[in-house]
Amino acid sequence: MFTPVRMKTEIVDELMDANGTAFYLLLNPAINFSQKDLPVTIYGRVLCNSNGSAPVIFVQGNYTVEIVEVERISVDHADLLYPSPCVIFDVLAPPLRKEKNAFRTMLFETPSGFAMFHVSDLLFRYPEEIWLTFTDPRTAHQVVSTIGFIEVGDKSVVWDKDIGPGEDLEQFILKFSIAKSLIVPDAQLKFVIEKKLNIGCWFNGRIVPELIWGLNYALDEFVPQEKGNLSDERHLPLSKQLHEHLKAYGFSISPQLINREFITSLGYLHYLECTSKIISGDLHQKFDRFVCGLEMSETEFVKVVADRLRSVEEVASTPDRREALSNAKFLLTVPQKKYNTISRLKRMEAEVRGSGLGHPWVWAAAFLVGFGVMEALRMMKRAN
Repeated sequence: MFTPVRMKTEIVDELMDANGTAFYLLLNPAINFSQKDLPVTIYGRVLCNSNGSAPVIFVQGNYTVEIVEVERISVDHADLLYPSPCVIFDVLAPPLRKEKNAFRTMLFETPSGFAMFHVSDLLFRYPEEIWLTFTDPRTAHQVVSTIGFIEVGDKSVVWDKDIGPGEDLEQFILKFSIAKSLIVPDAQLKFVIEKKLNIGCWFNGRIVPELIWGLNYALDEFVPQEKGNLSDERHLPLSKQLHEHLKAYGFSISPQLINREFITSLGYLHYLECTSKIISGDLHQKFDRFVCGLEMSETEFVKVVADRLRSVEEVASTPDRREALSNAKFLLTVPQKKYNTISRLKRMEAEVRGSGLGHPWVWAAAFLVGFGVMEALRMMKRAN
């Protein structure tokens, strides 16, 4: 565990504003020449946003060195500012390959055409959290960037096995240098592009639908040209992982009655749970030895840690202890934040279930039923 001085932290914050990622490279003279180590230690930064007060954790990462053609070292790490789970990576990079790239290229269908995105490899490592990533624009922009957009008037030829994907889309795809396989929205388009353009494509029935849901949900952020073509209900149908979390938290609301406010609040609740688990584990690793043999609840443990850090001035003044105190204070606020978020979600659920008319589809259904009843009554009167 390593915590930089304040000045260095501010420098990292500036770097994060520039490209969304940052890590510390610390010179380490005590290297083992027999193992051909690099004289550095790498620390990844995990930043957990909590309504303006962001607990920070610096975690040492393991790495391996591989040489590919020209001698170079690859480190792949993303530093996420959430309302979504903070993730500590034990291994910052998978084995280096010749085509190593921190991002993958994805072709995505929009209402009036197609867009090309760079998508972070991080999303493919944690597909169960893809939905959560897109519930906040700041987070989404750290893992996805738009690199192109084209309007396609006639999409009927795109998926045609004989003449697809069409001249316009073909020229659009060929504009980009695709280091890895091109991610495509379905298996048919994969077949068409590979056959016509001889470009390797990738489709996964578990991961790609989650990406499609997330990009549809936040499409106005990435393709502003489509703002006038977007429906307020583009979050429907819900992503599979979002639907699973909805059930896990005990909500029985119909997906058709869920709005974007509900989804954002659900994401924040999930963020609170995941972040508190990670920070709690970090505090236990540091301070369990001070409460060894004492039985106490998690809240009591955190209060003991916070009191200890506040009372020992010479300890609390060190950077890593200030970080621990900030984390402890955050954990003490989590129960109330979770209670408020759950209450808000339950209130929204009760409102739409109580009225039963919270969605345009429900209004339409009610109108049709009412119209049918009225017609039936008229027919009965005529028969009499």
